[in-house]
Amino acid sequence: MITLVNPNLVLQQSDMFTTGVVYMPIGLASFAGVIRNEGIKCSVIDAFGEDPNQYWIDGDYLFRGLTPSQLTGKVSPDTEAVVLYAINLTYHRALINITQKIHECLPKTPVIVMENTQAVTAYSLRNIMDEILDSGVDFIVTGEIEDRGIELIKALRNSSSNDEILKIDGIGFRDNNITQYTAPKRKIENLDLLPLPAWDLFPLENYWKLKYAHGPFETKRYLPILTSRGCPYSCKFCVIPETNDSKWRYRSAKNVVDEMEEHFQKFNVSEFHIEDVNPTVSDKRTREICEEIIRRGLDI
Repeated sequence: MITLVNPNLVLQQSDMFTTGVVYMPIGLASFAGVIRNEGIKCSVIDAFGEDPNQYWIDGDYLFRGLTPSQLTGKVSPDTEAVVLYAINLTYHRALINITQKIHECLPKTPVIVMENTQAVTAYSLRNIMDEILDSGVDFIVTGEIEDRGIELIKALRNSSSNDEILKIDGIGFRDNNITQYTAPKRKIENLDLLPLPAWDLFPLENYWKLKYAHGPFETKRYLPILTSRGCPYSCKFCVIPETNDSKWRYRSAKNVVDEMEEHFQKFNVSEFHIEDVNPTVSDKRTREICEEIIRRGLDI
């Protein structure tokens, strides 16, 4: 059993509007789909989504969702590893708090932190690796999680040595108090081969009941969707060149609309929020997606 954790939404009290934006954890949902596709049992604890209206204040910050103690109490006894999602820069304090509580209550359970490579609001974990490891994290995964994350989980299951784990690119950890790290080299070239995000593991109804999200919406149900990854430009104010090497990769129009159609049928979702950092690099592909929606007669 692998337990995936989405941390609390953290609001800065002096800027509640900007820091209070709700992002659904699409990167974590994608990894959940991959884990399940590998035949590995997977559970999700969404610290924000499971109780979004509970909150507490710590100094200048307001935290929404489960407390670290409540979250730790939900971790199954048969959990082999806990994977925390570094979804957003503003969530970082919650991530550290949760890590410390898990390390305190479940000291023998490996804690992994995965990078969010597909959001301009995210942050590069390699630049603060020591701070994260100091909090009790055992492994940090930088770069795309889907391939190397599965490799790390299998290595932990096989009790592989640190030397073997170091062969997996994008992994950081401590060995005899020395930080070891190999920068990510690989990118997933064919995004169409990835399984769909496992949204059925998440408390979707709680997100929909909030009636607000990253973007405005008109229907009662919505889901985010990633139709591409990365961006070909090198804007210096943005984290994406660091996490994507200024490259843009995309899913085919058929694959994108397949996801829309499945979630339309499965969850009765008729509104999709495109969360790509730069979705319209190719005008041709944008038109193909629109034409495929029209061809299928999808009412979205």
